[in-house]
Amino acid sequence: MNLGHISYDLRNKEKNYENLTKELTSIGANLHILDSTWLVATPKSAAAIKKQLLRVIDPDDGLIITSASREIEHQALDYDISSWEHQIKSKY
Repeated sequence: MNLGHISYDLRNKEKNYENLTKELTSIGANLHILDSTWLVATPKSAAAIKKQLLRVIDPDDGLIITSASREIEHQALDYDISSWEHQIKSKY
């Protein structure tokens, strides 16, 4: 199981990116931690995630997918990342 970080910059503000949210939630256990940043726990590789997301974003949209370590530091998030992190670590 991989712990990953997905961040994107959607450049067309008038486009409906609802399909992107659907794809992100289908990747694996996820947490939408900032406006355009997600943490995911998934068996998929970064390359597989990129291929999946490229189907629903525009060619000029920015996208970065990285592997995260088991150590996560954070501040002033609107979500309880600690409980999510604990659940993921206990499963994997």
